[in-house]
Amino acid sequence: MKKTIIIILAFICMVGCASSSNVSEEDENESCQSSEKVSLTVLMPGSLNDEEIVKIVQEMAEDFSADNPYHAEMKVETYENEQYKLNLATMMAKNSTIDVFFTWEGGFLKPYVDSGKVYEIGKEFNKDPQWKMKFGLDENCFEEVTFDGGIYAVPFTWTTAVMYYNTRIFEEQKLKVPETYDEFIEICKVLSDAEILPLALAGSDAWMPGEFLQQVVNGIGGMELYHGTVNGTSAWNDILYVRAAKEFARLLEGNYLPEDFLDLTQDEGRDLFINEKAAMYFMGTWDLALLTNETSPVSKNIGIFPLPPKNSEYEQVMVGSKDQYYAVAKNSKNIEASCAFVKMFSEPKYQEKFAYQAKHVILTSIELDEERLHPLYLQIMALRKKLKGLTPWFDRKLGAVCGVEFNNAAQSILSGKDPEEQMLQLQQLSRNNSMGG
Repeated sequence: MKKTIIIILAFICMVGCASSSNVSEEDENESCQSSEKVSLTVLMPGSLNDEEIVKIVQEMAEDFSADNPYHAEMKVETYENEQYKLNLATMMAKNSTIDVFFTWEGGFLKPYVDSGKVYEIGKEFNKDPQWKMKFGLDENCFEEVTFDGGIYAVPFTWTTAVMYYNTRIFEEQKLKVPETYDEFIEICKVLSDAEILPLALAGSDAWMPGEFLQQVVNGIGGMELYHGTVNGTSAWNDILYVRAAKEFARLLEGNYLPEDFLDLTQDEGRDLFINEKAAMYFMGTWDLALLTNETSPVSKNIGIFPLPPKNSEYEQVMVGSKDQYYAVAKNSKNIEASCAFVKMFSEPKYQEKFAYQAKHVILTSIELDEERLHPLYLQIMALRKKLKGLTPWFDRKLGAVCGVEFNNAAQSILSGKDPEEQMLQLQQLSRNNSMGG
């Protein structure tokens, strides 16, 4: 993993202000603020699939810096996805100055909230009720970032994991979109027999196998199993989890994955699909802009479908969540200015860019011109309306112990380890963690 070392330069307000002993502290601060701009920073992931989002946020930062009443300028710092998680955790632990930062929900954000590192941005909704109204009537919009009654981050998009498929290859092989998991496995077999790589699944980062396994789990246990897992009434070695793990292992047993897939990065796995070297690719809808870019060889031959369930009762129960959450750190150099910047995300100008340019399904209630939306964007919106349930990624919801270890178990299963044993080990780890062991 490429590592980037970035030094955050703190703005020192008192430079040049301490020389006069004849003015009050308040006058000193006002004098200092008038002479220099306070430099604020927004931290965010900047992987290849984030490219369009980063462009939009950089434009926002430029617009904000050019005209705001806080005498502030906003800079954007980006990191590769996994490096971002590490750097954010390190900065939080060291109490480094942070202003605005991208976050995931649930168990990812909660430790920072519990340690007093995050400003309760929901207070801004009380000051400005019109801002909250921009998110429509979705009462659950802030559910995953609400702790002890306080809202600590604001989401601006919605995403789910789908199966992208090469329509040309499917037509040539006379294949139809599968309606059951067994039909999906049969399609993998047909493609493999035709010497076509069925699935561009990369495994160097454990969350990618974990994402796929979680969707298989959804199709076997539905929302009931998910809720049971979250509230602790369902064990990781429950028979339904073991069944799902064994179904997941069929991908390895059938040789339906790329050679050396456990060494492949997300970008390398995606490239197999983009260059039409693989028939299918399971990933979040955040990849839509990259896949449909005019420079992408597969851009004109892409369809999508939900990974079908093993149990038809759980059709349309998908892995997904709100996305593009942004929060303000409690030690921001200017909390008011940082909150104002987060508010900019919900302005129509930038929400339209999220939809038309970055191809992210937006959460605000502004009306969009369907003629300007990509056809696959419209399909994703249609999928959203049909949903029976949505399960946030376990590593987001459950955090660094059980969530991340679920992903590691999925990765281990695809390395050839026994599925049942992996789920048992995960349950033992979960039990030890809950007991403080």
